[in-house]
Amino acid sequence: MRKSVEETLGDKNNQYFPVGEAPTETVPGDIVLFHGYGSFKSPKTWTSPFIRFGQRLRPEIRPWAFWNHAAVVSNKEGGIIEALGNGVSFGTLADHKDESFVVCSPTRLSKEDRAQGGFLCETRLGRKYGFFTILSCAYTLLTGGKFGFSMVGSDICSGLAAAALERGWYVFDLPTDRIMPAHLGKVLGAQPPALQQS
Repeated sequence: MRKSVEETLGDKNNQYFPVGEAPTETVPGDIVLFHGYGSFKSPKTWTSPFIRFGQRLRPEIRPWAFWNHAAVVSNKEGGIIEALGNGVSFGTLADHKDESFVVCSPTRLSKEDRAQGGFLCETRLGRKYGFFTILSCAYTLLTGGKFGFSMVGSDICSGLAAAALERGWYVFDLPTDRIMPAHLGKVLGAQPPALQQS
């Protein structure tokens, strides 16, 4: 029987890595949440603070607004599949050496669940980035509205990770293309470093 979001909140096995650190080995199917240190003034990194700002507007996910990007681990060497501005592609944790991140290893996912999630991500390689989806998410974050829109055949980072998790034991209260990194942080129990001591 599948677990609801609320039932999976306590099911976590997460490891935080500050800037410049990374795991020596990764597990395919794990979810990685990133904290990018971008600036509104930079054309390359303005999305990081924008996403965090929008997530802070929603009380239900505010404690996890620290996280602004997500990816799915694809191999043991730190390979990941992620959706960035140029679309869904392979990457590595080393590509994010200037960011802090948490590797979330959901213990309720079986090897088969992880394989299904990984297969789903691989089938979406080459898809376009969901710019319409991110605009829809921005509308929801700013207004709390229920109306949403997206383009078929596109993905955002957190929606891709949520879709992979749904191949296992995770059921979300929102469509996966409306899931933000903070939603994943909440579901996976990924406390921002400032809250880990409390």
